[in-house]
Amino acid sequence: MYDVPMVSVGGGIGTFTLVDVLRIQGVPPGSIRVLSSRDAPWQSWEYLTRVSQLPAGERIRSDAGARPDNIWGFPSYALHEAWRDKSVKLLLQVLTEPVLSDFFSPRAATVFETMRREADRVSYWEMLAKGQVRMVRRRAGGGYFTVLTPPPGTTATKRVVFRSQYVHLAVGYPGLKFLPDLQEFRETHNDYHRVVNAYEPHEHVYEALKSRPGVVVVRGAGIVASRVLQRLMDDREKYGLQTQIVHMFRTFVTSAHGPGPRMRRKGGDGWAYQAFTLPKSAFGGQLKAQFRRAPSAGPRCPRWSAGRPRRGCGAGRSRCAGGGKAAGTTRSRRWSTGSSGAGRAAGQSHPQR
Repeated sequence: MYDVPMVSVGGGIGTFTLVDVLRIQGVPPGSIRVLSSRDAPWQSWEYLTRVSQLPAGERIRSDAGARPDNIWGFPSYALHEAWRDKSVKLLLQVLTEPVLSDFFSPRAATVFETMRREADRVSYWEMLAKGQVRMVRRRAGGGYFTVLTPPPGTTATKRVVFRSQYVHLAVGYPGLKFLPDLQEFRETHNDYHRVVNAYEPHEHVYEALKSRPGVVVVRGAGIVASRVLQRLMDDREKYGLQTQIVHMFRTFVTSAHGPGPRMRRKGGDGWAYQAFTLPKSAFGGQLKAQFRRAPSAGPRCPRWSAGRPRRGCGAGRSRCAGGGKAAGTTRSRRWSTGSSGAGRAAGQSHPQR
């Protein structure tokens, strides 16, 4: 049994941001243990971005100042990439957004790189204990017991117990969610090959379309759906395929929309364009105090007034094609060759349902 003041269960980006703040405040590495089956905090997110057709070199749906590795959001991702690439263009873009230029958003690889550097700086790897957490129990004398099953052969015992004053639970999403009709189809026909979630490995779909013509139905209109459409259209153009694409919308946006003349966003061809979900430095910095004072909204996300975060629970969330919220889809469109304008600039603009 090990005594440690603080235990964090999860080991993802949620754990990373908490540990980073504690280390900045002076908490020593020996006072924190991170219990996780992951090798790195960004491992799960890196996997999800990759299978959802967002490779490391592409830009993600995040603001320049939304840095989980930097609580103040400065220097921003734009300054970081501009310095690294020696590019004045990126500085001009972030200085003139969104009036004269589109919003800047960082490459996924930049996020991985900066998080690794910060993890090294705060000695994250010294705090990491690999394994599967079996249970967390409150102690009669105060604090908690957390039981960990480490990888076979790495410890003298099959189980390891941590006794701590505090436990932080940041386990993330429990799994993928399918709409009821899709789940029923998969279970009834035992077909997990043709009905897939965008966050599942589904490279076999693109490979099958290279060998024979086919029809693909994409359900959803979020950032991941736009990436799936882009991959299908790029493959069709690159390899001369005869793939037919049917895109189903729950809400078909035909023009710019919003609550007022100064609170509107672009839209058209079914898409509503939004660069990202949360404003500058939403992870901390100048908005940190506002988030701290914000009232709890329970299981649903609150709507905020002007000057505060408006929508969304997290900057990294995005719905995927073939899963997520209940559809109620009544509008669809068939993407023909050459009509691939909408949804192509994923990361620079965010197709939102």
